[in-house]
Amino acid sequence: MPVYESLVGLGEREVNEFITRNSVAPIPNPPAPLAKGQDGLKLSHNAAHPFIILGLDDLRGPCPALNTLANHGFLPRNGAASSDQIVTAVMEGDTSMSRVDAFFVDPAAFNQTRFNDEIPLRPSPRLDQGQPELDFTASRIFSAYSEAVCPIAYFVDGCLNNRQLTQAAARSFFVDQRLLADFHRQPAPVTFDIIESMIGQFFAKYPFTPGVNHGKNNYKLMPKTPALSDFCGIYKDLVLRVIPAQYPKPKGQVKDALKKNLGFLFAAVKENHNCTQAFSYGRCLIMSLQDNQ
Repeated sequence: MPVYESLVGLGEREVNEFITRNSVAPIPNPPAPLAKGQDGLKLSHNAAHPFIILGLDDLRGPCPALNTLANHGFLPRNGAASSDQIVTAVMEGDTSMSRVDAFFVDPAAFNQTRFNDEIPLRPSPRLDQGQPELDFTASRIFSAYSEAVCPIAYFVDGCLNNRQLTQAAARSFFVDQRLLADFHRQPAPVTFDIIESMIGQFFAKYPFTPGVNHGKNNYKLMPKTPALSDFCGIYKDLVLRVIPAQYPKPKGQVKDALKKNLGFLFAAVKENHNCTQAFSYGRCLIMSLQDNQ
């Protein structure tokens, strides 16, 4: 398997073979915010970051934003980016606005039919109810609504900064995966509290009840899972249910890596919320983003 593939679902022998073959890369600390003087309004589509279509051996994933960054060289153009590169330069799962679920086809491929359904710029996420493994609960609902607000938070030209996404900009990002010729980044960082407020507004207008599919087109509601407004509940659901389900009995370096990244996650969570740290695999160090620089 390629070095950039997930280890989810692999047995202990397969994981050990992967580590022996590829070794283990060190996990970098999360990058610091941009220094004063490096933030602010800036032309993004410039001579240092021209659009270059991907080559035959280059990789692209299901996230149009990350693909756009790679096509302009903000991320490695070959598409093999590390997590710290991605942060410096979100996540895609069920309910994509322009891609079909990975259960059916390659999720990196643009889907015109789905995009046509979303081009009126309705911010609500869309459910793949024909996907028998669909899980639209707690953390996935939050990330789906995050992805829904990202286009109007990040794809709107910074010179306008009016949260009004034009169809030209939407097509440029979602279809062509390139920046408009005169595109400027936002004049100030789009912080989590801004995104969280936008998510709340969108959810109030386009609500969903949590649930999972038990087979194809058999969506069962799960209203008792954490509500979208319960951020700490969502965090605990992710740490205590989602991650252990993907990695039920990690050992050695895989377990160490998971614990370190979960520490990074809590460090980010506690910046804006008074949550209690949860542990998937035993207690780990509570890390501060500032302490890691």
